[in-house]
Amino acid sequence: MFDQAVSALLSGAVICPFGDRESFDYLSREEALDEANRFLGRIGRRVASPSNGGAYFLVHTDPAATKRADVSNLHKKILGEVRPVLGFLDLCMAATRTDVMLRPGDQISASALVAEIDANNKLRSDLQDLVALLPRATGVTNRERFDCVLKRLEGWGYIRLENAEREIYRATGMIELFHDLIAFFIEHTPGAQEFVEAQNEQGSLL
Repeated sequence: MFDQAVSALLSGAVICPFGDRESFDYLSREEALDEANRFLGRIGRRVASPSNGGAYFLVHTDPAATKRADVSNLHKKILGEVRPVLGFLDLCMAATRTDVMLRPGDQISASALVAEIDANNKLRSDLQDLVALLPRATGVTNRERFDCVLKRLEGWGYIRLENAEREIYRATGMIELFHDLIAFFIEHTPGAQEFVEAQNEQGSLL
């Protein structure tokens, strides 16, 4: 299990119970995590987790040692994913009529969500706007557009197909990392916290 878990971490994977249960269970053992960190420490890396736990990923032991190219690639990745993932989370909340954002382990029923989208003009418009954020994403029907979105998020690692016959996906630990990222942006972007609070207050009045 050591080889499997460390190889996955070195490949850039976010290990969670919904994507790699065996590696997650292995790293959840204190002695196994210590063993992995001793090995990874020799190359300047260590295992980290989101603020709420539930996943493992690799970071540099010394952030200053991160190469400029790696930082640039991460920046491009973040910029390319933030708006589409936020749009998807908003679409899911609107379609399921909840104010609770998707969390790791939550199920996503593609057929149920598409049925809601088909029956609602606003959701159809939101889906079109979401697809427009994804380069090379196409689709004539709502089903085709939504499938494009699902495949893109699956490729990025935020969701995984759990049951192809029932069209059920499962949110992964990447979602928790995304929540941490948004919280970081809000905390470190001037005026962002005030904007979010204003939006929440307006929403509570509607």
